[in-house]
Amino acid sequence: MKRINGRGPKSKGREFENEIRAIFLAAFPQLDQNDITARAMGDPGCDLLLSPVARKLLPFSFELKRTERLKIAEAMAQAQANAKKDGEMACIISRKNRSEPFVILRLADLIKLLGGLHGL
Repeated sequence: MKRINGRGPKSKGREFENEIRAIFLAAFPQLDQNDITARAMGDPGCDLLLSPVARKLLPFSFELKRTERLKIAEAMAQAQANAKKDGEMACIISRKNRSEPFVILRLADLIKLLGGLHGL
């Protein structure tokens, strides 16, 4: 039976935010638990709040999507709107059930990260 009240999807989204937060904290041991926090469900803005220390390591505005059917253009528009407010690069992290997370960036941002072709 399908849930109607919407608590399932919100719970799944919250779990995904905590999962990605834990991955970043494990990957960057110089970060403290308080350097990355998940935004409250339903609040506007990027999904992970980063301290100034975390922003130096992760210069992104993260939009997290745990869904079987990702609408990339819509998710990127949302990520870019949040990134403009924060002055960061837009980044989508998504995953389907029983699969690993993947990342979507604009090509220009990837090249910027890799240190090449600043004119893109």
